[in-house]
Amino acid sequence: MLEQGKALEMELHRPDYILGSSRERRHWARHVRKQGSISIMKIELVPLNSLFSIEPGNQFDLRKMSQCAPGDQAIAFIGRSGERNGLVAFVEKLDAVEPYERGLITVALDGSALSPFVQPRPFYTAKNIGVVRPLTKMSLETKLYYCLCLEASRLPGSNNGRGANKTLQTIQLPAPRRIPSWVSGKAGSAAEEFCHELLGSLTR
Repeated sequence: MLEQGKALEMELHRPDYILGSSRERRHWARHVRKQGSISIMKIELVPLNSLFSIEPGNQFDLRKMSQCAPGDQAIAFIGRSGERNGLVAFVEKLDAVEPYERGLITVALDGSALSPFVQPRPFYTAKNIGVVRPLTKMSLETKLYYCLCLEASRLPGSNNGRGANKTLQTIQLPAPRRIPSWVSGKAGSAAEEFCHELLGSLTR
């Protein structure tokens, strides 16, 4: 059992996992499920709301928005989908409402609950989308790492995927000083490249 736990810890710290495809994430989730209730790693955990503030998003109805083609002036509209970074459309900017700035994390609170994404461009949100804002300066790769941790909280045995609007603030995440060293190493440049490619794919 101890050897299994060590192997599981090593896999969770793979630099490529955080940037893996949806298929890879599903494959790894199945692998974790097979381990049952193994204690993965003894690390210092803190509640999400000690690292981030959580805002309720815009609560907009896409049917009442003016949709438009992708472009520099188009605003991403983020819904509760677990695909394409949550993007469901591009819309025109509202005069009275400034979009959220790029680099924030969106989290679906129902639908594909606890599907977290770092948004690479300004955005508005649909209903039941939490906007997660770091309380202190945070690198892109660290945000992506915490997205991985949030997604992991959806595994069987956790109730966080249901009623996520009630549990999001208290989800336990690794303390900043316990983040694996690879997160700010080679994975950093990979994260930047990934975000650049993602931005390109979302506008096609």
